[in-house]
Amino acid sequence: MKTRNVALVYFSSEEINAELGRVEAAGSKIIRPKPGIGDFGFMALIEDTEGNMIGLYSIK
Repeated sequence: MKTRNVALVYFSSEEINAELGRVEAAGSKIIRPKPGIGDFGFMALIEDTEGNMIGLYSIK
């Protein structure tokens, strides 16, 4: 198995669920929906149409 070095970029969002509602319509895939990350807020992971993983972050 070949290991890749990658960077995961997180984009800030007012409300993650609003962004996730647009993901599949744009041809992308939700990898991990909105779990809480304690006192730090919430995050989600999506895969874009080219297979790149992208993170979303919000405090709500």
